[in-house]
Parts: sequence; C-alpha cells; structure tokens
Amino acid sequence: MLRTMKYNIWPRNIRFEDGLLAVVDFAAKRLLKPSEDIKDIFSITINDFEYVNCDGIEELVGILRKTPVYSRFTCRNSFRGKRPEQFLYTGVTFNNREVEVDVSSKDVDLVEATHRFIKDTFNLRNPEFPTSPDDRAKYLHPTIFIGRHFDDVGNEYYKKLSSFLELLGFNVTQG
Repeated sequence: MLRTMKYNIWPRNIRFEDGLLAVVDFAAKRLLKPSEDIKDIFSITINDFEYVNCDGIEELVGILRKTPVYSRFTCRNSFRGKRPEQFLYTGVTFNNREVEVDVSSKDVDLVEATHRFIKDTFNLRNPEFPTSPDDRAKYLHPTIFIGRHFDDVGNEYYKKLSSFLELLGFNVTQG
C-alpha cells in the first residue's frame, strides 16, 4: 500500500533536519534497517542555479543545516526487515508550497503509524474545510447573466457564448 498526503500548513520556523533523522530512528525501533538493494534519493534544490544530489541522509541533513534558504528537497528512504515482505518506504518532499509525505508498506498499520509520526514530528496540517450550516444537500443551479447590446453584433456573440455555456450546464439569462 502506498499512501501520499500533502500538507499545506507547517510551522514558520520548521527545521526538517532532526525530523528526517527521527524517521530513521522510527524505522530502527521497528527492527527495520536501511535497504541496500534500493537506491534512496536525497536531493536539494538551493535555487534555480544550484542542485545537489546527496549520497546519504546524513549529507542531506548537513546541507540543510548549512543552508537556511532553499526551494526544494526530497528525502526518500527505504527500509527492510529480516523477512523479504517486511519493508517500509518513506518520502518527504518540500517545495515551498507544500510538504508531500509518501509511505509504502505491506503492513497497513505501519503505513498509518508512519504517517502519523511524520505529521506529528513536523507539526504538519491542512486547513479545515468549512462545515455546512446544516446537513441538507444543496442542489445549486449554476446561472450566468449576460449583459449585452441588442444589436446584430451582440446577438451573434450571445448565440455562440450562450450555446457554449448551456453545453456546460449553465442556465443563461440576458439583459
């Protein structure tokens, strides 16, 4: 199972370094070790002109600590247990607009726990959807009012525009 969550709210002074290392500790506590047969991805885009591929998470964390401003980073770790079916894949990507968290494993509970751990570690969240004042369904009828001149040019444009909008499901009124 692969589950991806995107978060749009995080602390203003977030420092990802310790959290990324905490994910490795999280896996180790579950007796999962970094996988040697899967190539992990550790990269950082500092600006439009500088991009760094790192050889390991320690190197990525070191660059993040030395670089106060960057536009993007990706940290993708793979972990394996003693049995072949025991694996955990984690990905954290930051791009100045959102934090994307990917977690994959055959163990659904491990996926849920890992997501919760990463979300809590980085204090990630999303805006809450506003609740409806009541629970009844609202069957809205989209309507468009077109103000125009009632001459030949206006009639020609109105015919084209109104037929297009009606195909999209709008009720078209004019005046």
